Amino acid sequence: MKFIDEKLIEAVPNVSAGADPEAVSQLVSAAASGGALVAHVDTSISANRTVITLLGNSDQVVASCCALVATAADVIDMRTHTGTHPCVGAVDVAPFIPLGTATMEDAIACAERLACWAAKTYSLPCFLYGAAARKIEHQTLPELRRGGIACLSARLEQHALTPDYGSSPLHPKLGALITGARDILIAYNIQLSTSDVRAASKIAAAIRTTGPSGRPHALPYLRAIGWYEEAHRCAEVSCNLLDYSATSLWAVWDAVSTAAKSVGCEAVSSDIIGLAPESALEAPGISQEEYLRHIKLGVCRSFEVEKRTIEPWIRHIVR
Repeated sequence: MKFIDEKLIEAVPNVSAGADPEAVSQLVSAAASGGALVAHVDTSISANRTVITLLGNSDQVVASCCALVATAADVIDMRTHTGTHPCVGAVDVAPFIPLGTATMEDAIACAERLACWAAKTYSLPCFLYGAAARKIEHQTLPELRRGGIACLSARLEQHALTPDYGSSPLHPKLGALITGARDILIAYNIQLSTSDVRAASKIAAAIRTTGPSGRPHALPYLRAIGWYEEAHRCAEVSCNLLDYSATSLWAVWDAVSTAAKSVGCEAVSSDIIGLAPESALEAPGISQEEYLRHIKLGVCRSFEVEKRTIEPWIRHIVR
């Protein structure tokens, strides 16, 4: 997807801090200090996780992610970390996404630079995933994070996995770093009229791509898990749309709404984490306002299209 005739990179580092406001503030300040624009920050207390959306040129986003790792070494200790979101490191994952005329090769180069620096500076085991993956077993994020940090530690000790950069033992405080390159992904959460995580997990299992055949609500290019979100005091279905042109927000909302009825609850609102392309909030013959109303985006918390879509931020950078 090309927005402008200029090379830009989006970076979306996920850090394992959300319950400590002071730590989050220091991490966001560190990310900004590298020179990239901090376009959005999303923090979850229950997940104990913060997603930071950065925009800039290659040097800026890499420098911002390096500063983030350095600060994480001071304010995060994975030995005492707890949270509902699966993770393997203080800076758990840091994907790079090409925008404008930037290519996937440009994004891969960013991931390699970050991994090389983190391994050299902290002896941090680093894995390249997505388009940057050098090994089949490193290609998907869920496979690398399978079982969480304890499982990754065991797999490293058993030589079932080998990092692309850095030493095999986990860093005592930082854990591991997963970085890579990918296309635009939309993180999309749907709130339910229940606090029962089991209901959310059943819905997630019914709609995600992977699973048994014969599931009528399963959608392509979709990952989903269920959890409880303290901020909304309800269970959520947390989704990643890997290809929003193939599986739309509208389709995910409808699938969750239908599946929810079978477990005795309803979909009541939805939220996007980070930024989304403007085209993800559009459909032929449907106004943007109608689209947002249908998926009840902005019910649980405000959603401003100008601040939560990629294109206005790009125009802001290049004007």
